[in-house]
Amino acid sequence: MSKSRLDPGPIQFYRTFVTLPHVWIPAIEKEGFPDRFDVRIIEFIRTVFEDSDPELLRGVVEELIYEEHPVFNRIAIHTINYHYDVLKELFWSLDYNPITKYQLDHEIIELFKARSASFSQEEITRAVRWIDEKSAPDHIDPAQRELHTACARKWWLSTIIATGDPGVRKLYDEYEKICPMEVRASEDGPATVSLIGDFNPVTKEELLGMSTSGIVEHLCSYTKKPGFEGLSSRGLARVFSDCVATTPDKFYGILKQRPELPSMHLSALLRGLAQAGKEGFALDWGLILDYVLNHIESEEFWREEAGGTRYGFDPGAVMAISNLIREGAGHDEYRSRPELRSKTERILTILADRTNPQLKDADDFTTPWIIPQFSVFLAMISYSVDVAPISERESGYRWVSSIKDQFSKRLNQPSERTIEFSVVLGRCLPRLYSLDEGWVAENLDEIFPHDNEDHWRSAFTGYIRYTRGDRMCYRLLRDHGDYSKAIKAFGDEPEVQKPLIADICRGYLNGEEDINDSRRLISEVIEYGNPKQISSMIETILYFNRQGSLRAEMKEKVKALWGRLISHYATGEIDADKQKILAGLFNWISVFDEIDDEMYEWLGVSAAHVRYGRNGSHFFEYLLKHAVNTPERVAELILIHADAGNHFPYEKKELQQIVDDLYRSGQQERADRICNSYLAAGHDYLMEIYARNN
Repeated sequence: MSKSRLDPGPIQFYRTFVTLPHVWIPAIEKEGFPDRFDVRIIEFIRTVFEDSDPELLRGVVEELIYEEHPVFNRIAIHTINYHYDVLKELFWSLDYNPITKYQLDHEIIELFKARSASFSQEEITRAVRWIDEKSAPDHIDPAQRELHTACARKWWLSTIIATGDPGVRKLYDEYEKICPMEVRASEDGPATVSLIGDFNPVTKEELLGMSTSGIVEHLCSYTKKPGFEGLSSRGLARVFSDCVATTPDKFYGILKQRPELPSMHLSALLRGLAQAGKEGFALDWGLILDYVLNHIESEEFWREEAGGTRYGFDPGAVMAISNLIREGAGHDEYRSRPELRSKTERILTILADRTNPQLKDADDFTTPWIIPQFSVFLAMISYSVDVAPISERESGYRWVSSIKDQFSKRLNQPSERTIEFSVVLGRCLPRLYSLDEGWVAENLDEIFPHDNEDHWRSAFTGYIRYTRGDRMCYRLLRDHGDYSKAIKAFGDEPEVQKPLIADICRGYLNGEEDINDSRRLISEVIEYGNPKQISSMIETILYFNRQGSLRAEMKEKVKALWGRLISHYATGEIDADKQKILAGLFNWISVFDEIDDEMYEWLGVSAAHVRYGRNGSHFFEYLLKHAVNTPERVAELILIHADAGNHFPYEKKELQQIVDDLYRSGQQERADRICNSYLAAGHDYLMEIYARNN
C-alpha cells in the first residue's frame, strides 16, 4: 500500500458500527475471526496504519487515543508501538492512566515488553506511577484485595523489568514479598491476572470446624509444599483472616492465650478483626488492644527475623495494627472509653518510635500504602480527628497531646524526620489544620521546608495528589510560596502537574486569583510558559464546565484568561507547541452561549490550527449551536479552517446541518465557498445541499 495522506474513512465507518459500550476485540495484531465483520474492519485499519507514513498518522492517532471507546485507544497504542520512534510522544504525554482503563492491557503490555529497554528515566518513572494506580477489581473480597493488588502490580512491573532500573527491581521485590506466587496474564483481549500456586490448604468451613487450639496448631505446623501443585501458606492466611472477619468471637481465645503465631498469620488475624469491625460486629476492643500491646512491647516483635533484614520487624503486622486502629476509632463505643484511647495512644507512640523508615528520598514515593511508617502516621492523624470532639471537651484542645507531641518532635528534629512523615504532613494538611490551625500556621516553614528539597517535594506531592479543593489550604500554601515553587519544580510529572494546575484554575474561577496581577499564580503559570501546563489549564477549564456549566462570573474570568492566552501565544513564530495551545483554545467556544466580537477574533486565530489539537473532531459540533444566531461568523470560521487545509471527514452530519442553516440564513456566497472547498479536497458529501440551493 502506498504511503500517502491518510484517509480516515475506515475509522469513521467503524465509529458508526460500534454501538455497544465494550465490544470485545482480540489483540489488535492478531489475525482471525473471519466471520466477525468488526474484527475484519479492525484488521483493515491496522494494516492501513502500519503501511502509512507515521508523520501523517500523528493527528488521527492522537485523536483515537483519547476516544471514549477502548477499541480506538487500542488501535492507537498498537500503532504507536509499531511506529514507536515517531509516535512515542503521543503515548508518554497522555493525561490519563491507560493501565487502569478497561481493555487496554494487552496493547500496553506489548509496547512495554517491546520498548522498555529504551525507556528514558522520565518514562520509567511515568510507567511506575501508572502501575502504582492499578488496584484489585471491586469484586475481589476485601480480605484479599491487598494480595490481588500486589500481584497485579508485580505482573505489570515484570513487563518493564528490561529497563534494568534498580527502582523497578526494588518495587518488584516489594510486591514479590506480598505475592510470592507466579502470576500470569491472558495473551490478548481484556487482560485478567491469575495467581498460580495460590491454593487454599483448608476451606473456611473446615477451619471454623476446628477448636481454637486446633486452629493454632494447624497455622503453626503447616508447611508450604513446592511446585505448581503445592498449597500456599498465604492462601491459608487469607482463609484464616476471612474466618476471623466473619466469626471474630471464636478467636478471642487466641487473644487471651496469646500463643505465638507465624508473622503472616498474626497479620491475618489483625486484618480479620479490622474487617469484622467494618462489617458491624461488636468487638471486645479492650481485649484486642491488650493483645496488640503485648506483642509490640515485646522485643520479639521487633526482631530482625520477624520481617527480614530490610525491615527489622514484620511490616504486614504494623500495617494491620494501623488499619485496625483506624477502624476502631471510627466506632462510638471505642472512642467513648478513656482506657481504650489511652491504650491506643500508647500503641501509636510505640509504633511511631520503633517503625523504621523505608523511603530514602522524594523519588521513592510511589506506593505509600505498602510502607509501614506511612500507615502508622496516617493512623495517628485519623485517630486524632476521630477523637477530636472528645479531646476538646475534656482538655480544651482538639488535638490529642500525645500525638501532637510526636509530630512536633519529628518536625523540629531533622534526625527524626522521614520522607514518610513528610508525605503524611502534606496529605493530611486539611485535617491537621482542623485539629490545630495555630500549630499548622506556626510550623508551616517546617512542614513545607523550602530549604530541604526532598522533604518539601514529599510534603507537596502528598498534599497536591490527595488534597483538592480546600480553599483554606490553598490560600495558606499560595501565600507561603509553595504553589509558585511547584510551578517550576516538578517538570514533566503529570501526577503532580495536573492537580497543581487544576487547583490554580479552581482558585482563579473562585476569585482567589487576579489575572491582572503579575504576582498571582494564574499569571505565573502563563509567564512561565510550560506548554504542557497551559494545555492542562485549557483542558481543566473544559472539564470544570462539563462537570456543571460555569456560573456567569466564572465565564467572565474564562474570557479574560482566553484573551490573555491568545495575546501570549498568537504572536511571533507559531511553533508546534503554540499550535496545540491555539487549537485547544478553540474548544472554549463550548463554554459560552454566544460569540461576541472579541471571541470571534480569537476563534479566527485558533480555527487555522484546530487540526493540531486533540478535539478537532468536535469543531463542527461546537459551531452548530451558533449557526442560526451568528451564521456569518460560523461560516467565516469554517472557511478559515478549510483554507488552512483542514477538511475533517468527521461530523459530516453536523457540517451538513450547518451548511443548510447557512443557506437558509442568506449566507449563499459563503455556503457555496464551503461546499466548493470540500469538493476540491475530495469530499462530495455537501454537493447535494449545494445543488439544492443553486
